Amino acid sequence: MDLHHTQDDDVLSHPVRARLFRALAALRRPATTQELAELSGRHPNSVREQLQRLASHRLIERRRRAQRLGRPQDERVIAPGA
Repeated sequence: MDLHHTQDDDVLSHPVRARLFRALAALRRPATTQELAELSGRHPNSVREQLQRLASHRLIERRRRAQRLGRPQDERVIAPGA
């Protein structure tokens, strides 16, 4: 559990969110929650929550990729202009 309290206006001051944003920037391609969880060493549920926070500040976007079978897969990318 992260006990870092930050101001809402500086979403990247939270270390986990900053790490996720840097990981997406370094990948330079869409990434799944599971992939980002592995890269950051965090549980996918924790990562999903932090990704939602980044998306609410329009720093990243969620995209759905159709699968041949089953549900579409969510991927995250850096938002244009972020």
